[in-house]
Amino acid sequence: MMQMSGFDIWVTFSIFLSLLLKSFMFEDVPGYSIKVISTVSVQEGLCVTIPCQFNASSKNVFKNSWGSWLKNPINPVTFVATNVKSRNVIKQNFHLTGNPDEGDCTLTINNAKMEDDGSYFFRHEDSKNQSVSYSFRNPLVRVNVIELSDKPAISPLGRMAAGEEVTLNCTSPGRCSGKSPLITWEGNIEKYGTTKRYIERHEDGTMSYHASLTFTPWIEDDKSLLTCKVTFGSNVTTSGNITLYVKEYR
Repeated sequence: MMQMSGFDIWVTFSIFLSLLLKSFMFEDVPGYSIKVISTVSVQEGLCVTIPCQFNASSKNVFKNSWGSWLKNPINPVTFVATNVKSRNVIKQNFHLTGNPDEGDCTLTINNAKMEDDGSYFFRHEDSKNQSVSYSFRNPLVRVNVIELSDKPAISPLGRMAAGEEVTLNCTSPGRCSGKSPLITWEGNIEKYGTTKRYIERHEDGTMSYHASLTFTPWIEDDKSLLTCKVTFGSNVTTSGNITLYVKEYR
C-alpha cells in the first residue's frame, strides 16, 4: 500500500475543505427560502421592478420585519434599499417597494445608472431579536445596466391638412415611478405651437410620461422635421423624429 506524503495529505485535506465550504455557502438553510430572478437588464435612465418573495420561518407572515438590499461584496457594508429608517443607503434610486412583514422583498430601481451595475442580495432581520437574521445570497441578483436604446414614440403619423389644427403626442420610453424625465419638442413649428406635459398613472403604480404639441401646419411646413427629445435625471438623452407631410385641401 502506497503511503501518502505530508504534502499529499495537506493537498487532499485542502480540496476536501474547499468542497465542504462551497457546499455550505450555497446550501439553503431550513426555513429560509427566496423566489427572485437571478439576472435582470435595464437600460440607463429607465427603471426596473424585481419581484421578490421570501420565507424566513415556517410562517408566511412576519411582524416587525426589517428588510434590506445590499450590494455584493459587502466590504464595506453597502445598503442600497431598506425599511430601517436609521440606516443610510448609498443609492437614492433603489427602493424596497415590497413589505417584508408580508414576505415581500420586491426591489425597484429608478433612473438606472451605469454605476448601478452589479450583484445584490436581500437580508431579513427580526427587529425585536436582531440575532435572528438571514442574508439570501443564493441566488445573487445580477443587475446589468446597458446603454439606452429605446426611442420615444410619436403619434399620430400620417398626412396633415394645411390650415387645420393638429396635436402630436410624444411618449417617453419606459414606465417608471421615479422622477419625471424632461420631454421637449424641437423644430420650427415648436416655436408657434403649444406644448403640454402630462403623466399617465397605471394600476401597477408605474407612470408613463407624455408631452403633446398642438399647432396649425401650413403648406410651407411640408417635409419639415420635428424632434421629440427626452432627458432623464442622469442627463441621459434619447430622441425621435417625425417628418411632416402637409397637403393643401380645396
